[in-house]
Amino acid sequence: MKRIIVGTWLTLGLAAVLTGCQEQEDVTTGMDTGTALSVNAPVVVDEVTDTDEAATEVDAYGMNDEYSAINEEIRSQLVLIAENRDLWIGDPDGFYGYAVTDLDHNARLEIITSICEGTGLYTNSIIYEVNEDHSGLTECAVSWQEGDSQADIMVTSVPVYYDGDTNQYFYIFEDVCKVNAAEYFNSMHAVSLHNGVLEDTIIATQEIIYEDAEAEPYIRGEDIYGRTLSEEDYVNIANSTYEDLQMEQGNIIWLMGMTEQLLDMSVDQMESTLVSSYGGFAGEVPR
Repeated sequence: MKRIIVGTWLTLGLAAVLTGCQEQEDVTTGMDTGTALSVNAPVVVDEVTDTDEAATEVDAYGMNDEYSAINEEIRSQLVLIAENRDLWIGDPDGFYGYAVTDLDHNARLEIITSICEGTGLYTNSIIYEVNEDHSGLTECAVSWQEGDSQADIMVTSVPVYYDGDTNQYFYIFEDVCKVNAAEYFNSMHAVSLHNGVLEDTIIATQEIIYEDAEAEPYIRGEDIYGRTLSEEDYVNIANSTYEDLQMEQGNIIWLMGMTEQLLDMSVDQMESTLVSSYGGFAGEVPR
């Protein structure tokens, strides 16, 4: 099982652009992550309409030699996800993002459906995972309660910390919650898929109040123990929380605003589109 998940960008054309959920500048880019990529950098994913054309495009990234076998195990799972589109495709009236991942690296893929809406910038995400006998998809259980604010996961680059003792991957996201025009309540989240449960742990919070348009905002951060954090400490909370763990930078390639196109695709066309998302996450041809 590969543990290094540093990937390369996979840009296939102009069909959907990731715009993100956050109105503020994403502070996670300030983390000391070495080769961190811009969280808000746009990613463009092509709407593939022909399987052969998709194979040609993928070949430009050195994936085609093994794509015929992408292996067959991965391809069969992408077909399974495509065949079960009615489970995970959102309402055509909503601006949804879709991404294929393997968050827990158990060789069973997930399809993530996420939407950010409302003046408060609320994110809602559902994840389906290929089940153990590969006969269908299972909705992953979650650790949060209905109504809890979820992490804004529709970003394209994310720090990932690996715990070898528990074989667990922690993905660091920020949740930006707009309370009103002058106040934000933000939080840093460590998200992990473990034993079929999507766990979301808040590791720090930050309150921002704009009392005067011409004055510096009031900013106060706290860790989970109630200790005050500076802006820098808040940004780098994952480094201090998981300082003993291996850290890499992961990519998530989102198919944005493509609900109607996906609904109109054949299974083969959708599989070719989904492979672009998975290929960006894996960063290399799966072996």
